[in-house]
Amino acid sequence: MSDVLLLNSGVCVSASIGLESVRAFTADSACNGLSIQPSLDGLVNCMRDLQSFDCISVYGSAIPTPGISTADFSSIDVDADQVHAGQVLNVIAFVTGDYPVLFSTDKGTLVDITSTSLGTDHLCYTDAPFGVGDPDCDTDSVTVGDGIVVAKILIGSDTPRGLGHVTVTQNGQSIVKEFHVAGLGASVKFTFIDGTDTVETGSTIAAMPGDTAIDSDCPLDTAAAYAPTGSPKRTRVFTQVLDDEGTPLAGIILNWNHPFRTHTVGGGIVVGPAPQGGVAYSQTPGFDFGTLGIGFPQIVCGGAEPGDLILSATTNQVSDPLEPQVYGEVTVHVAQAGTPTITATATDTPTPTPTSTAAMTDTPTDTPTSTSTATPTATNTPTPTFTATATVRNTSTSTPTPVATSTPAPARCYTARERLHIIIQVLRRMNARRRHPGYDPRYDVNNDGVLNIADILAVLAAPRCADRH
Repeated sequence: MSDVLLLNSGVCVSASIGLESVRAFTADSACNGLSIQPSLDGLVNCMRDLQSFDCISVYGSAIPTPGISTADFSSIDVDADQVHAGQVLNVIAFVTGDYPVLFSTDKGTLVDITSTSLGTDHLCYTDAPFGVGDPDCDTDSVTVGDGIVVAKILIGSDTPRGLGHVTVTQNGQSIVKEFHVAGLGASVKFTFIDGTDTVETGSTIAAMPGDTAIDSDCPLDTAAAYAPTGSPKRTRVFTQVLDDEGTPLAGIILNWNHPFRTHTVGGGIVVGPAPQGGVAYSQTPGFDFGTLGIGFPQIVCGGAEPGDLILSATTNQVSDPLEPQVYGEVTVHVAQAGTPTITATATDTPTPTPTSTAAMTDTPTDTPTSTSTATPTATNTPTPTFTATATVRNTSTSTPTPVATSTPAPARCYTARERLHIIIQVLRRMNARRRHPGYDPRYDVNNDGVLNIADILAVLAAPRCADRH
């Protein structure tokens, strides 16, 4: 035996479809039937881009696929060897001879293709149908194997969480693999990974892979999710489903409310973007992205109108029946393309103190206070993490003072730091009106009920007062 690979059933399906473009039906059937040799061979042939009968029928041809190795699974083995209740962990053993193979696990239950329990120990020694046997373990030279024997570990609702072990033994040689059992989904977490929660208007229609005629600002290409956006019209939000202990979960599908490319879902329901934009992918899985963790970098694209784009992601219970319905919401600010940037005020801005990283207070008043002198960070980096129900807009509940929300008196002056802070906040909330979620009266300098360029001009025209200490 040369190696053992563990593959989460949910990740197998979603990664085969999303990363290898395998047909949904074939991916679902093959990933749930890997313990049958023709089913596994068919999936490998599809991922090798072999246009054969194997890519149409899950069982395909009885002829074994030559030379299968761990490299054939490298693109879809993105589950960090994690599994949770309701999922199956496929144990893929790369064998070197036709001998019986013993599988033993200390978490979950070994099952056959029909989900019938085989206990915590199972010996494969026949070429029996339906995943109980395999040509590579029947000691019969007449039946030709493909060099792989697969067992399935079902994780039940009563399976304890934590570290598990599966041992595979053939011809006196054993290999032990560790896996992690997590809990069911409890929350959704959002993290902006391109350094901004704001995009510009004007993205073109989401382009499907192969749509070479479309110069899209919102690419519907999985490769784009792995790279920085490179455009002010889009950003990426890394989205994770967490269990109640905060562990990110692999293999869970999330449905999004505003896909940028309009299409029809089950029941004839048409889904599409909001006026402010939408997301590139209508569904996102949970993959292991290394340093980023387990989740998916959803691409968010600005639409035709500025304002707050409120996005929601909900767990897909069809793909994971035991998974509870978990909902999360995140807000992306959409600014009008071509909006003036804060660089116009650069000559009016004092040099920030290098060691200060405190954010500008959101409640400036005419009374000098120590909190109004905090220096904003140079890049105005948004808070990196948002919980399932949090949005990225300002959620401060402090009550503004009468001076900040009333019509500014002619003698009202602003320090350079206050000017910069107000300009930044107006740009982030551009065109937000009273009773709009993004409106904040503290930045409505001219008190006309809307945050726009007029407020920026008003604060620039106001008298400048000395920095308060």
